[in-house]
Amino acid sequence: MSDILSWGHAVHHVMSGMVILREDGTIDKINDRLLSIISHWGLLPDVQLQGLSVFELRPELFGRPFFSTFCHDIYLPAIHSILRGDEHSFRMEHQIQLQQSIAWYLFEIHALTRGPQSTSHGAILSFTDITEFKNRETELRHALGHVCVLPDHIPICAVCKHVRSAGHWDPVESYLESKLPVHFTHDICPACIRRLYPRYSSILDHASSAEEE
Repeated sequence: MSDILSWGHAVHHVMSGMVILREDGTIDKINDRLLSIISHWGLLPDVQLQGLSVFELRPELFGRPFFSTFCHDIYLPAIHSILRGDEHSFRMEHQIQLQQSIAWYLFEIHALTRGPQSTSHGAILSFTDITEFKNRETELRHALGHVCVLPDHIPICAVCKHVRSAGHWDPVESYLESKLPVHFTHDICPACIRRLYPRYSSILDHASSAEEE
C-alpha cells in the first residue's frame, strides 16, 4: 500500500488531535493535529511529549495554568478510571480561554481493550475543536429566545376584526405586533377601492385589461 493511503499517514490528517496512552499513562503516539492544537494552547516549544506520562503534564507547561481545575479535578481522574478499567469512555465539552479568544473543545477518552475480558491496555484521547459549532449553537439559542408562539385559538370580532387580549380589544395589527417581531404597513386592495371609491373602479378595470393583453 502506498504511503499516502497508509494508516500512519492518514492519522495525521484527521481534524481531531489524537494521543495513544500505554497502560501506565505514558504517551506512546501523538498526531500532528494535536501538536498544532496544543501549540495554540501555549505549550512551551522545548517540551517533548512523547514518552512522558500524561499525569506529569502540569498546566504550567502551557505557559499558564488556564485549565488546571479541569485537568486535576475532571480530566486526569477520568483517564485514571479508564486505564484501571473502571470505565470504558469519557466525553466532555470544555471552554478554554486563549490569549485573544475563547475556544471550545470536545475531550474524549476511549479504552483500548483486548481479550475476551476486554482488559484495558491503554487509551486513546481525542481533542476536537468545536468552537464554530458552539458559536452557531449560541446564535440558535438567541434566535429561539425571540420566537413567539401564538395560541391555537384567538378571539377576534367578526365585524371589526379587533382581537381580544387580556380583557382589551385591539386592532389585529397591534395584537400581532405585540406578539411577533413584525411591523405592518398599510395599503388598500382593489376590492376595497371598488367598494369605497367606485368612481375609480374604471381605472382598475382599465389596468386589468391592459395586463390581460
